[in-house]
Amino acid sequence: DHRQALDLLDATLRASVRERLQAERQTLAHAALVLRERSPARWAAQKRERLTRSTELLHRLVRRSVEIERSRLDHARKVLRVLAPTATLRRGFSITQTERGELVTDAAQVRPGQKLITTLGTGRIHSTAETRRH
Repeated sequence: DHRQALDLLDATLRASVRERLQAERQTLAHAALVLRERSPARWAAQKRERLTRSTELLHRLVRRSVEIERSRLDHARKVLRVLAPTATLRRGFSITQTERGELVTDAAQVRPGQKLITTLGTGRIHSTAETRRH
């Protein structure tokens, strides 16, 4: 009778200790997981990964920006080549100036006997005005 009661108490105590031990193991496992997730090493690794991704993105954006600016510069260079005075001169036009470097845009600016300098696509001509018609 006492023996059975002791055996029952022993079994109950053992089961209670096992349950308590299992609960403590789960609590400890959860605490270990939380600690791993919040560890400085993990935090540093995450920040390092983010920094690496940001750096790679920055490099891609800088390369793309340089490509765009290079393209714009090439386009501007082509436009300038077409619009440059030398391109106009190569097409058969000329620029006439007085000896003092003033541009001649109207025959009324020139008097007979005045010395002029005419720039062509290749070379210059020094001349003297004979007559003027307006």
